[in-house]
Amino acid sequence: MSQQKPTREQEEALKDVLEDECFGWKFEKMSAKRKIRNFFVFKYWRIREAYFEVKCFFQRVFRKNHLSDMEIRECGFDIAKYSLKKVKAFRTMNRQGYPGTLNNIEEWNEVLDEIILKLDLWIKFFEHDDYESICTEQGWEYPYAKKIEYKEVRYVFKGKDGSRVFTDDLDYDVKNPNYTYCGRQVSYFSKEAYEEMQKRAEEGLLLLAKWLQWMWD
Repeated sequence: MSQQKPTREQEEALKDVLEDECFGWKFEKMSAKRKIRNFFVFKYWRIREAYFEVKCFFQRVFRKNHLSDMEIRECGFDIAKYSLKKVKAFRTMNRQGYPGTLNNIEEWNEVLDEIILKLDLWIKFFEHDDYESICTEQGWEYPYAKKIEYKEVRYVFKGKDGSRVFTDDLDYDVKNPNYTYCGRQVSYFSKEAYEEMQKRAEEGLLLLAKWLQWMWD
């Protein structure tokens, strides 16, 4: 269901206003034919998922390495998660020694804390998990913070064939008569903050590699 298209004056008035992140249109009522189709598609994928889980179970049992296809495909994440778990345990144990390049055990603990922090960030960052709390605790700029300077407004247009277009051009329907205005999408994102967070996340892997040989006591 289409909405009334805003004027440029209305858009200008909202330029410096924080808005909720939402889609500004309502979907049309789903037809019976589409409901039936979606029902069978959903069942199909549930059956495939169940089959894959059973397959992975037998792979763990009968393969020499006891690894399923899923565990091999997600090798990098599994290694990172297991390493994070081990480093956390190593950090809490009663250790006496520390790397010769450091002055004392306190400096070694600070290094381990940084590895834990940034390795955890790497896992959350590349799994698209929420890491806003980490940014808040560390005073880092969260890429999706709700700020005016991060605000982006896109307009949604629907074509006669049912397709949808997201654009920053409010007059898209004027240039393309086969499309009608549906609504607005408001989002918040900073490319600079995102790239900075990506660098911090990758530092976790680099730190782990650098200090791995010293993690013994």
